[in-house]
Amino acid sequence: MSQETTLQDSSGPLRKALSSDSAASSFASIGLTTTKPSTAIPRNGKFLFVVPYGAGAENDTFDMRVNGVWRIDNAGTTEYVVQPLAQIAVTLSATTGSALRAITASYRFADTLSSTFGSTSNIIVSPGSDVTGYALIDLKGCEWFVLDFDLGGTTTAANALIGSAQL
Repeated sequence: MSQETTLQDSSGPLRKALSSDSAASSFASIGLTTTKPSTAIPRNGKFLFVVPYGAGAENDTFDMRVNGVWRIDNAGTTEYVVQPLAQIAVTLSATTGSALRAITASYRFADTLSSTFGSTSNIIVSPGSDVTGYALIDLKGCEWFVLDFDLGGTTTAANALIGSAQL
């Protein structure tokens, strides 16, 4: 039996997308593969609710990508296609987590999000002024999705809170 966690098709508590924060300095490769990505999360719903956060100073930046994963049955051989659904430029705010909480005070939430790639059905909420931003990503019928990060700057770690959303 699989130990995967499935996002439910209703509102509920958010959870961390990655069990360990990403420190990647570039995005993972995408395209056709014979192995399902190890960080793939089964989707159960149309939209993914994403609240990015990271370790760094106010106004530090990183990029976040949401990739869809589809299974291909090729005459008894299973393959997977991994394709980007959204890419977002993220800027950290002064708003931090809290001691003894899931997101501790060493992390900052993002207040500025900017879509650099994605569908017009994606919704990016970027309030600025240290108010936490979020995104709603249309999962386009994929079987799984993967959150990927490219820190590429002075941010030292990144992750996101995720949940499902109905529109």
